[in-house]
Amino acid sequence: MKRWLTVLKKEITENLRDRRTMMTTFVVSPLLGPVLVAALFGFMLSMERERSEKPLELPVVGAEFAPNFVTWLEQQGVKIEPPPKDSEKAIRNRDEDVVIRLTPEFPEQWRRGESAELELLFDPSRQTASQTVARTQSLIEAYSRQIGAMRLMLRGI
Repeated sequence: MKRWLTVLKKEITENLRDRRTMMTTFVVSPLLGPVLVAALFGFMLSMERERSEKPLELPVVGAEFAPNFVTWLEQQGVKIEPPPKDSEKAIRNRDEDVVIRLTPEFPEQWRRGESAELELLFDPSRQTASQTVARTQSLIEAYSRQIGAMRLMLRGI
């Protein structure tokens, strides 16, 4: 154990004599860490801001079943894209962030005043798609609230 302490003491003494090592240890390292973290956060924020400001592009499968919904989405600034041939495969292959799929039962459910179902396909493990998913979900919820309010007004409530 005595030999280890001797070597440790020698190494510490040599490092204290070396000015470059001292400068790196006590000046550069404490400054460089926060600068790198700030740069990383700045980069991430700019990427998220860029994603949130660009127009939302959504492929809609079965758009012909709900033309009013598709028109409403377009009025909200959404660019409706043609649907992929296999929407689930497009999500798996990361060709699309989000796909809205309307079922053939949608128009009939709508006419009866029932909740018309649609499917929102996305990969929850993709963090880069999370903002697109959140924007799409909020648009669908806004449309649902608007239609719900209109149905209540029709019933005199």
